[in-house]
Amino acid sequence: METAPHFAKTPRVLCVDDEESAHTYLEAVMAAQGYEVVKAYNGRETLKILATERIDLVLLDIMMPDMDGYEVCRRIKADRALSHIPVVMLTGVMSKDARIKSIEAGAEDFLQKMQNHEEVAARVRMLLRVKDLNDRLAQSLENIKDLTSYGERVIRGFDPLRFDFLENVDGTVRRLIRKTADALDKPLIIIVGVTEGPRRRWFQYEFVFGELVRMDIPLERDVDLAALLGRDDSRTVFFNGGGSRDEWPRQLKRIETINIDIVNAVAYLSEDLCLLAVNYGREVTPYDALVVENLAVQSRFLRSLASQVKEVDEVFVYTVHALARAAEANDEDTGRHIIRVGEYSAVLAERMGLDGAFVSAIRLQATLHDVGKIYISPEILRKKGKLTPDEWIEIKKHPLFGAKIIGPHPRFRMAHVIALNHHERWDGTGYPRGLMGEAIPIEARIVNLADQYDTLRIPRWHKPALDHVTASRILNKGDDRTSPSHFDPKVLRAFRETAFLFEEIYERLKDPARARGTG
Repeated sequence: METAPHFAKTPRVLCVDDEESAHTYLEAVMAAQGYEVVKAYNGRETLKILATERIDLVLLDIMMPDMDGYEVCRRIKADRALSHIPVVMLTGVMSKDARIKSIEAGAEDFLQKMQNHEEVAARVRMLLRVKDLNDRLAQSLENIKDLTSYGERVIRGFDPLRFDFLENVDGTVRRLIRKTADALDKPLIIIVGVTEGPRRRWFQYEFVFGELVRMDIPLERDVDLAALLGRDDSRTVFFNGGGSRDEWPRQLKRIETINIDIVNAVAYLSEDLCLLAVNYGREVTPYDALVVENLAVQSRFLRSLASQVKEVDEVFVYTVHALARAAEANDEDTGRHIIRVGEYSAVLAERMGLDGAFVSAIRLQATLHDVGKIYISPEILRKKGKLTPDEWIEIKKHPLFGAKIIGPHPRFRMAHVIALNHHERWDGTGYPRGLMGEAIPIEARIVNLADQYDTLRIPRWHKPALDHVTASRILNKGDDRTSPSHFDPKVLRAFRETAFLFEEIYERLKDPARARGTG
């Protein structure tokens, strides 16, 4: 005789009949199959039980007082919360009319009462198996919806430059693992292997007292992934206890050596990420393997994407610095001026409460403030004496040249704005366009002060290097060339509050020749 399928929970069969003898018969048949029996004696009691308890199948008598079985069946199938429960109609006399009415009411099957208990048991087994498969399919669809929603949230918040792979894995595990004792469709334990450079680390995750706990475990030498993967980039396997372990890689059985008795498991294996979901409260299926695989592949994809974006960003940073260095090639006195201006600008922006993205952008893109000097004659830039009026006119073109060199690309928007406007002054006495006040973009107002501070600190042919105290006093009080009115008051206030950091930056990034006293 066919055995009953494995269920995560003991199936509960609701037997509905107004005769005790029928209950005695049905209870004996169901108990022999290992099912839990719940009794009801009329239609109203049936609907009340279904509304408050977990029921997996209903054996429903047709002829009952007050409300017959057809009406009870119709009400069950009309309720979205109950319509998935199989209903088997029971009758004392088989008839074509009763069978048709049962089908019309929505019943899944039709049996004669107290006849051939093996047939009753077989029909019930079959319907419970179908319901179990439907429930798993419904759970899989819910998992897919949940994964889709989770994936959308991850993508919306994805910042490749700040992506933390292990933190992402933590979030993936949190979606997958069992959080409460009754969540039997989830794995009890998850084991993760993460490759970090030449080393692979293994972690065990479990929910303990409502908190997700991650522990390091010593598996690095016990699992030879190259042997497991063969020529594959990745593979997914699953195993149920009591069956053949042919599909379960032998090396993964060593997990049992860390005091985990594996009942069932799903494993996604790749060189950079392994994800093992262990001990579901039911048999695992290809649906579970697909869920685990999708979560793992998503994490690997995000890691790969973040890595590629970081590489592109590193190239971008290198290109910016290379272009900035090219601009200073003909100005031998500037040293590390461009780097320091970027650092000062970031300090000011952060003090003024501008967001992290702005701070990072200005630190890098402020270094291009003088890129337009590439177009200026080296003879003018290296001239030791006083510039002629025509030479000054030429020098004042470098902001326009800088904007032209950088161009309109969105990634260089801030650099373009800074290059064009960093010599504009708050009081309108700057160049090239004589902008005033807030008509000057904020990034240019910040770089204007940062550039001026560093220019005061650098020794040039016409002046000695000034110390921090003297440079700060000139910015705050003015001299024959510089006035506080040149600067945005908010920027100047931020400078006063962070001036000690300017001194630290200058000393840390001082030109090596000057640091040795030879400049």
